[in-house]
Amino acid sequence: MAMTLKNFADTARESLKRTQERMVKQANKHRGEPDFGIGDKVFIVKKSWSSTDRPSDKLDFPLTRLSYKIKAMREYSYELGLPENWRMSRLFYADRLRKDSNKPLPGQEYERLNPDIVDGEEEWEVENILSSRIYYGKLHYMVQWRGWDTDSEYCNAHNFINAPFKIREFHEQNPDCEGPPARLKNWERAFANDEILTSLKDDNKLANPLKGLIIPHSRK
Repeated sequence: MAMTLKNFADTARESLKRTQERMVKQANKHRGEPDFGIGDKVFIVKKSWSSTDRPSDKLDFPLTRLSYKIKAMREYSYELGLPENWRMSRLFYADRLRKDSNKPLPGQEYERLNPDIVDGEEEWEVENILSSRIYYGKLHYMVQWRGWDTDSEYCNAHNFINAPFKIREFHEQNPDCEGPPARLKNWERAFANDEILTSLKDDNKLANPLKGLIIPHSRK
């Protein structure tokens, strides 16, 4: 019985190794030999991450906004020097990494600011809310991120659950713009009490749903 279990474990281990080798070969077909090694800084490709659609992934940007140093190399993967509060794996295959050439990425200033890490994802500070709109029935905002060039992309309102007073300020100064969010008071209360809110479906809804409607004039 013990020998049978050992044989099964050995077979499973060998099967896993062959699967890893196939994955690496498949990845290398699409990309040449890695141009980075221990000590280099790399960005992480965010594809296949389970996204919470918070500011961390604010524009579905394909790479992390901050680069991280490679600490060690394993047989098929690289270990990165990530913050202590990083909750996801620290090991990545080569096809998930891109070398940091020390040149600013589009929309990035030369002085890189460190983000907060929330649930293993980068979260950046909102400097100002610039505009709002309704898109497919959901409230969106365009913002100025602190330390970054102005970007013209819009993000779902629930991305800004941690910036409720910026949203309040924007709507007080721009009362005719779409919004505010239906749960803005909940966001403000949680922020003031240092509570963590779970994003809900209603976070992208308008406080006044009629505000986003275009009512046609009746013909006489």
